[in-house]
Amino acid sequence: QTESELANLAGRTEIATKEQERLASVRQISAQAEASSLRTKTEAENQALLSAAEAQAKAEQVRLETAAKAEASATIEKAKAEAEAIRLRGNAEAEALACKAEAEAKRARMLAETPLGAQLSLLGIYAEMAAKSNEGIQKVVYSDLQQNNLGLLGIPSLAGLSRDLQQLQTFDSPMSTTGSPTPNADKIKK
Repeated sequence: QTESELANLAGRTEIATKEQERLASVRQISAQAEASSLRTKTEAENQALLSAAEAQAKAEQVRLETAAKAEASATIEKAKAEAEAIRLRGNAEAEALACKAEAEAKRARMLAETPLGAQLSLLGIYAEMAAKSNEGIQKVVYSDLQQNNLGLLGIPSLAGLSRDLQQLQTFDSPMSTTGSPTPNADKIKK
């Protein structure tokens, strides 16, 4: 009976060992399945986070590109507007100068048709002559102003200017509008 008990005990021990091995194998399979499930779940979460981060980065890139394009477009439009303003200002200034030149030419024509215009022309000649005679030269002129002996090339005096203006008035009156002497040209005072 002892031998049979021992054999029986050995059989139970073997059964218990096999049962323990089976349970350990089931636990191992269960742990592997759980680990695989957890790994799959973690990978899915990581993939979702990665996709969300990529989408956010893409959206930020698009936003920045759109802002840069809008800023560049605004800069281009501003430059175009400034160029147009400069062009319009230039045209306005050119028109103003043309109008001013036309008005000045008309004034000069009208002034030339009057005795005052001829006198102003002579005064301009005297002023230019005096300025050019003193240009870049330091000189001292000694003259007896009482004798009025300066001559045509001397320093112009008020008496000489008055005399020349009177001569111009008498010279201008007998001339016709064409510039040729009138029949009374022989009566010009000298």
